[in-house]
Order: sequence, then C-alpha cells, then structure tokens
Amino acid sequence: MSRRLGGSLRHIYEQARSLAAVPDGMIDHFVTALESGKPASPEAFAVHSDILQAVADDDIDAVRRLLSELAGRSFVRDKPVIRPLSAAAFSATSRDRYLRYAATDEDVPLALTAPRDDEFMAFRVRLDEAFALLRRAAPELADELDAVVGEIVVATVDETANGQVFDGISVFDLWGAMFINPRRHATVLETTEVLVHEATHTLLFGYSLDEPLVLNPLTQRYASPVREDARPMDGVFHGTYVIAMLHYWLRRLIDGGVLSEPDRASALERIARYGEPFADGIGVIRDDGILTETGRRVIAGAEAYMSAALR
Repeated sequence: MSRRLGGSLRHIYEQARSLAAVPDGMIDHFVTALESGKPASPEAFAVHSDILQAVADDDIDAVRRLLSELAGRSFVRDKPVIRPLSAAAFSATSRDRYLRYAATDEDVPLALTAPRDDEFMAFRVRLDEAFALLRRAAPELADELDAVVGEIVVATVDETANGQVFDGISVFDLWGAMFINPRRHATVLETTEVLVHEATHTLLFGYSLDEPLVLNPLTQRYASPVREDARPMDGVFHGTYVIAMLHYWLRRLIDGGVLSEPDRASALERIARYGEPFADGIGVIRDDGILTETGRRVIAGAEAYMSAALR
C-alpha cells in the first residue's frame, strides 16, 4: 500500500508541478522513502485522497497547498501511534481531516469527540494488555496487526448531539487508522476483538487496491450478518469475513490456554454465536454477490476456514 501510494504521488506531482508551480523535488524524499518500503502514516493516504479530489475539482491552489503539506512534515510512521481525538493531540487541519473521513455514512451523522483523560489512560492500559495477549496467543495475527495498523484514534461520541454509538471505524482513505470507542470495550478480551475486527477491515481495504471485492452497486442493499439495517454487498462481504477472522482469533485464544476461567467461558460463548451469521452472510454473497477474482479468492479462504472449524 505504501509503495503504491508513493508511486501515485510521484505521478501526480510530475503531472501537476508546472501547473501548480511547485519547486522541483518538493516531495522526492517522502516518495523515495515510500517506494523503498517505509510505511506511510494513515494521514498520508488521506492527504492523497484530498489531492485527488482537488485535481477532480481543478483546484490548483489546493493541490499546491497539499503537496506543500506533504513536504513540510513527516508522514512516514515508525510504530503505531495511539492518541485521543483531542485538540492537544491533533492539529486543527488533521483533526478536521480525520473527522471528515470517519463520516462514512451521510445518513448517520457521528459526532465524534475526545474521551475524558481518565478514559483514555485506562483504555491505553487495556490496549497494552490486549496487544500482549495477541502476541502470546496468536503471534502471526499480532504480526499482521503490526503491519497494517498505523494508528489508533481513541474517540467517543457526543451523545448529547447524537444518539448514534459506535464500536470502531476503519476507512480506506485513512488506511491503517482505526477509531475505537473506549466506552464500548471495557475488558481486555473485548479490546482484542475490536483490534482484530478493525484490522481485518484494513486488510480487506488493502486487498481492494487493484480492484474492488464486489461489483454490486452501492445503492443495492442486502441483509447483513452483523447489522440490523440492510447494507451494500461490500458491507456484507466485510462483515462476513470479519466473523471468520474473529472466530479464528477466539479459537486461537481458547486453544492457547492463556485465559482465566471466566474469560474462557466468555470466549466460548462468543465463538458459539458466529456459525449462523457467517452462514447467513455467505448465503447472501453466493446468491447475490457479483464478485471480482480478488473477492472470490478472499472469501473462499474464509469459507474454507469456517467449514473446517465448524465440523
């Protein structure tokens, strides 16, 4: 993802630099770093999306400003960043950008806000314990999270302004970032589940780099295995695949013998609930999904795993 981002930015820069009147080599250092294998921060993907929108709008001033932003500060990440959605942790420009891309559903406004300091600190402790548990029980899954997760934004919802709640949010345009609501994940086990859940969406976004997973129009809605409201086929695909990944994680956790008896009982109860919604989701995908070759390959892996696991 980061290498391809670098290649796209280089192409845009070379095509736009004369029109935008930007200096030669303005973003060479950043682009070269990405093309050599350095991981981009999630915000770099969002700036790229902003640039594409500016190009579509024929807004040369915005293109110049955004290229200057890429050149003016580091957008290469060393390790995952964990921060609250607060004015102290974000510049005004970055916070507005994150809020804009987190609002994935125009019909469901989400008034995201920063958690209280005590909420953030308590959740930070749970995150450390959750990552340690992932590393002990499923090191290959922990490695995958390390590769795809660049940032965890801890946010809550202003319930005085919006009754909508959220567990977690991941979006393609902020690839590698996840928004997590600490009020919805009070235990270490719940925290590992939301990490795996949102990282799986990020993985699927990565699989969609060259072609989408499904070709069904976004206007068409279908029954979802994880949502009460009908969802586009892409949402059904994501939800079904996420169920398989959560099942895999809980199976590894149970088999690893690292849980207390109450947590083991909770994990067994959770895993027992996944078979039926997965089958429902696969049924919708098989009956109505228009899958690309990538989509067929990806969902076949999840289906093969669940078929073996549920025997």
